[in-house]
Amino acid sequence: MMRPWKYLLLSFLFEKERLIFSSYLLRFGLIDLPPPPTADELVQMIAHFYYKAKRPSWIDKANVTPYC
Repeated sequence: MMRPWKYLLLSFLFEKERLIFSSYLLRFGLIDLPPPPTADELVQMIAHFYYKAKRPSWIDKANVTPYC
C-alpha cells in the first residue's frame, strides 16, 4: 500500500515526471497496483454512468427519435 507522503509527492510532480516516477516505483516494488475490476464491477460502473448520463443541452428533445 502506498504511504500518504508518496501521494503528496506524486501530486506535486508534473504529469510526465509523475508517470516516469510511478513507473520506477512499480518496477522496484515500492507501490502496488490495485487488482483489476471484476466483470460484475465493470457492469456496475457502466450501468452507473449510463443511467446518470444527461442529455447535452444542444440536443433538441423533439428531434430525437423515440425508442421503438
